[in-house]
Amino acid sequence: MIHFYIDESGTSQSKQPGKRPEEDFFVLSAVSLAATDCPLAEREVLQLKRNWISAFEPEEFEIKGRYLRQGDDVYSGWDWAARLQAFHDVAELMARLPCQIYTVLINRAKLETRRTHQELYGIAFRHLLEHLGRGLAEQNELGMLFVDTRTDAENKQLVQVYRAWEKQQDQQGRFLGTPWFGRSEFYAGIQLADVAAYLANIAAMESYAQEREPDDTDKPRRRPPLVDAYQRFAEKVTLLPLPDKKEGHGVP
Repeated sequence: MIHFYIDESGTSQSKQPGKRPEEDFFVLSAVSLAATDCPLAEREVLQLKRNWISAFEPEEFEIKGRYLRQGDDVYSGWDWAARLQAFHDVAELMARLPCQIYTVLINRAKLETRRTHQELYGIAFRHLLEHLGRGLAEQNELGMLFVDTRTDAENKQLVQVYRAWEKQQDQQGRFLGTPWFGRSEFYAGIQLADVAAYLANIAAMESYAQEREPDDTDKPRRRPPLVDAYQRFAEKVTLLPLPDKKEGHGVP
């Protein structure tokens, strides 16, 4: 049995200075863990949260990339050095855990039609289902989907995407029913997926910036510190880009 913990990134990047909305990416990541390895991931994430903030119970706050980057919520009193170290702590944990990460990367600038956030989520989720479903069939495994809960309408739309995909399969699906929705602070895997998606988004934007504005100087381009964090677990990432690139690994 394989558990897939799913979360997204890409709703806030266009607010960054110097970034245009069409240069943004929508990212959906799934952290894959064998069911027998889920207790280990749970223990590691709980301990990490206790080390960070002992005044709160681990279930009282979430590890969230956007909050860490912007210093929001429980991280509002942390300076940038502490928040950057937190990113590296999570990245190092993902590198250590017996997990794999599958990341759908949609470059909004290359889409023929402007899409809403909800439409992008549905497109990315279906693309993810196709890849994960093939993998489960090849391994003769069963899987369960755990997704960060949003509004009732958004959750319902995601279930509809799942049902539509399921109906088009030639063979019986390998997933045990529709996605399970839960609050991210209660699920270690969803919190890891959030950070995996957030850092993949940062790495993708940096890669895209280099393509658009190549550095002609002899000096090596300095990588942003959050890209360094992404590099810690990049070898575990299978990239599933849309609309026009082939699947790959590591850095977008």
